Amino acid sequence: MQIKFIMTLLNNSSIKFLTILFVVFVSAAEIDICVPSFPQIQYEFVISPFQTECLLGANLLFHCIAALFAGNLGDKYGRKRVVNIGLGVFILSSLLCYFSVGYYSLLIGRILQGIGVAASIVLAPVIILDFYEKEKQQKVMSLFNGFGTLAICLAPTMGSFATLFFNWRFNFLLLVLLGSLALAVFHAFIPSDKKNNPHIGFSIREYAIIFKSKVTVLYITSLSLCIGAYYTFVGMASIIYVGSFGVSLKTFGIYQGLLTLAFGLTSIFSGSIMDRIGKKVSFLISIGLMILFVVACLLFVIFNVQHPNWITSVIILLSIGVVVPLNMMYVLALDSIAGASGKVSGLITTGKWLFSIFGIQTASYFYSHDFRSTGLLMLVMELGALVIIFVLLKKDDKYRENVYHTVACKEFI
Repeated sequence: MQIKFIMTLLNNSSIKFLTILFVVFVSAAEIDICVPSFPQIQYEFVISPFQTECLLGANLLFHCIAALFAGNLGDKYGRKRVVNIGLGVFILSSLLCYFSVGYYSLLIGRILQGIGVAASIVLAPVIILDFYEKEKQQKVMSLFNGFGTLAICLAPTMGSFATLFFNWRFNFLLLVLLGSLALAVFHAFIPSDKKNNPHIGFSIREYAIIFKSKVTVLYITSLSLCIGAYYTFVGMASIIYVGSFGVSLKTFGIYQGLLTLAFGLTSIFSGSIMDRIGKKVSFLISIGLMILFVVACLLFVIFNVQHPNWITSVIILLSIGVVVPLNMMYVLALDSIAGASGKVSGLITTGKWLFSIFGIQTASYFYSHDFRSTGLLMLVMELGALVIIFVLLKKDDKYRENVYHTVACKEFI
């Protein structure tokens, strides 16, 4: 049934769907495609692990700041125009990274990259929802998140092999080429906005309506913690696996690919799984996997486990476990406040990267050539996300209805 829905979806709006998916892939790839090359960059510029991780942390920090304004800019000037300008900034900054002759020019390029892709990351889900009727949006977003994450998580694997066969600079040249293609297809195939609002301002106070909704804040926080925990691992993985455990770049790429398949394929087929066994059972299995991850992670930290196979296996538990709760919360969060989906999307983007920055920089600061600092931070964030999920089940009728809804959605098939 899920396959039929995918084919119907692609037959009706294939160009738009695939275009936005590709733009999101390129935009998100810039964040972590260069992570596998961090050991090379660290060696070439003679910098500390903390300075190396700043190439990711600073990128995410300025991405977060830009994301806060991306939703309003899109509503004021048109989403297509803002995304086009952002992709242009991204292409130029990727060129700066490619030609960098020192650490600080590379750092500036990374900062500008983060700013440039903020618009496409924030506005893509909102644009996608505009193409489909309300009753189809949750399943569409589930597929979009699945295919999108599958593509996004391929970035570190691509980066591993690009660094292995060429060097770290090739990652940024690849981003220039992909960014140029993304700009071309987005401009060609995505229609201009029908409605703009020139009276929209850019004050942070406009986000007050969101912070007044406790349920929306809980959604944003739980989503941010779940995603932040995963990206803490992604940001530290190459230093832990390659730098400390002596794993080759080729093998590291395989590990990253396994994580990609775990999350991406689970997301893509989550609709079929829920139709077959029901949302309640799917949700309970997901929560069980998340709890199992927390327990295993705690044991790994206590006993200082340093085997990459075991660590990867535990991260796979997390990758599979978060799929159903994340897909549910994402759509419900965007729909929680009428007319504020752009702002909510911006806050989700900002929140997830703020937690990622905190996790990566803290883990790198306390790094002791093992998994412990990273594992401890992931454990705390996922535990916090679990607590919030249980609070939402108690407070939000829509979330509770989604979890306990067991009838297959035949109208989508």
